[in-house]
Amino acid sequence: MKRSAWAVVAAAAVVWACGSGCATLQERMSGVQYKEVTHEGRVYVLGKAETIKKSATKPEVAYTTTKIGAGPGGVTVILEADPKDDLLATKLWQLYTCRHDVRR
Repeated sequence: MKRSAWAVVAAAAVVWACGSGCATLQERMSGVQYKEVTHEGRVYVLGKAETIKKSATKPEVAYTTTKIGAGPGGVTVILEADPKDDLLATKLWQLYTCRHDVRR
């Protein structure tokens, strides 16, 4: 229960940060890498340095969160997730939506 309460607080902070602009959001998410790789009609959003190094052309991600049809033009967006960091995919989604002006 305590962990989920922190997740809600952190998610609210991410939403608040996005409301104050993408530049501010990127500053608040220090330590999170960001790279988009398009492969087979899908956009992979990567957030860990080691995954980015391994995935120059073909993304290979162990844990993901998928947003089917959520990108511009109905493209599927696949976000890197991390079982040790509950908010990695949320942070990446917020960055993606700010960069592409996607309605949530």
